[in-house]
Amino acid sequence: MGKIVGKPKELKKINKTLILNSIKKRRSATKTEIVLDTGISNTTVRTLLLKLLEENEIISVGLDESSGGRRAERYSLNISKKYILSMIVEEKKIIYNIVNIVGEVVEENIIKIESIYDDNIIDTILEDLLSQYGNIKAIGISVPGIVNEEGYLSGKDIKEWKQVEVNKYIEEKYKIPVILENDLNTLALGYSMEYKKNFQKDLNLAYVHFTTLGAGAGLIINGNLVKGKNNFAGEIGIMPIEDSYLNEVLSRNLSDDKYSMIIANVMTIINCMVSPDMIIVGGNNFKHNLIDNIKKTYSEKNKIFSEVIAVKDSTKVGLRGITEIALDLINDDIKIISNGG
Repeated sequence: MGKIVGKPKELKKINKTLILNSIKKRRSATKTEIVLDTGISNTTVRTLLLKLLEENEIISVGLDESSGGRRAERYSLNISKKYILSMIVEEKKIIYNIVNIVGEVVEENIIKIESIYDDNIIDTILEDLLSQYGNIKAIGISVPGIVNEEGYLSGKDIKEWKQVEVNKYIEEKYKIPVILENDLNTLALGYSMEYKKNFQKDLNLAYVHFTTLGAGAGLIINGNLVKGKNNFAGEIGIMPIEDSYLNEVLSRNLSDDKYSMIIANVMTIINCMVSPDMIIVGGNNFKHNLIDNIKKTYSEKNKIFSEVIAVKDSTKVGLRGITEIALDLINDDIKIISNGG
């Protein structure tokens, strides 16, 4: 493992985070292994391990087998010290999970809702979960709309957009940091993480989603999530198509060939703009039975084209994406750079 370096001002805080990061990556670590990972001096590591034990951030899991000398004490994270609540808000349901600081799911559930504009539903869920898990330290919410400071805008077109104010209210009432992210951005991030594990590199990726709420896209370019000005990137549902806009055209009674041509045109536009390695399509309103026809039409339109993959259930991927974003909230705003690790 390569050394890890940090670049904030508060050295003690940085070193504690580096130590925790080393333990997290190894699942458990000895003092010697932490020194090797971080480049921090043996004395400093010993002092900070004692402090982290005192703060209940880590626990001792026993002594290693002796190799002839003094047996080394091994440490792991106290995974019940902090929990993350991740939620996905959909048109008729909310999916949530509770994860510990190493990303292990301890609870997962689906709750049916009448409307995404119901101001009380998230409040009710939070009160119930906080009564069970008093140490929830961050909340990530994936929402179907354009995220702003107060909450998010949602609707099929600009005339129908409604403001849903949620994050400011939660933070003020529960004193827990909240991060909202567009649902398609969390899906794109989740798929990017999944494919990076397989390809061992960052991919340019577009996730295109079709639901009864409308069409949208999430973009990952060179491993980074693209949000654009005012978080507007990916709002393809209001993109002009023929005599109207995409969401309205898709609501018509289209023939299979017409539908395939429109979806292929959308993918062609994405291909011309960002040329991703792959375009992933899905959503509960996507016509999966036409995917072969869509791929054929798309490939005929383009000499250079992206790989197209259709997916039916993206819930777990979306939860993974918003969980990763929420986990960053409890990392004390310290950026970790791994050199060759």
